[in-house]
Amino acid sequence: MIKIRSTARRVLRHPITGQVTALKLPMQSTDDLRRLGNVYGGAWVPTAELEPGGVCYSVGVGQDITFDLELIERYGMRVWGFDPTPRVIDWIATQDLPAEYTFLPYGIWDNDDVVKFYVPENPDHVSHSIDNIQETDQYITGEVKRLGTAMKELGHTKIDLLKMNIEGAEGAVVDDALAARIPIRVLSVVFEQNESPRKLRARIRRVLDAGYVLRHVEGWHYTFVSEVR
Repeated sequence: MIKIRSTARRVLRHPITGQVTALKLPMQSTDDLRRLGNVYGGAWVPTAELEPGGVCYSVGVGQDITFDLELIERYGMRVWGFDPTPRVIDWIATQDLPAEYTFLPYGIWDNDDVVKFYVPENPDHVSHSIDNIQETDQYITGEVKRLGTAMKELGHTKIDLLKMNIEGAEGAVVDDALAARIPIRVLSVVFEQNESPRKLRARIRRVLDAGYVLRHVEGWHYTFVSEVR
């Protein structure tokens, strides 16, 4: 596996003041990086880290499991999908799912609770947000659990791949996982622009300081790999 060192450059804009901040991050690309899934729900992952029977938590299912299905079909992984949105729950019920895919109708957050999920501004969109990143008034309520709680209930001691696209709640989940020292081999996460560049930069720095290496950036989708064995 060939490693190529480079720098990921991001331009962050403060959601309130509009102030622009440049962010430079050390990145170590590898020749095994592949994009799985379609344009909407896919992500880049280092395939050398994917093993048959490996555990993937796909948090924020929406109405797209192309990434999950490719993990199963190509690499023999087991996938657990999480999403409390009623439309997603109804949609999943219509899908012909493989035995290696398990759906859980709750969200992942930094607390075990029942919380408000605010509806998207466009009624045709399915993704709801705990952080109300689109500043709407209507909401639904849904169950959420800490990552550690879900793992305990499912009988997992580690996660081989954690993929998250959860509309602004990802920061709290990442911080909680790092604080709990949950063993996560590959972290694939979309960081929404709902917080200041300073906070986002500090959060990414905490991920790197926890022993992760940034492997790929696509838009606001970051892929990290832990070097802690």
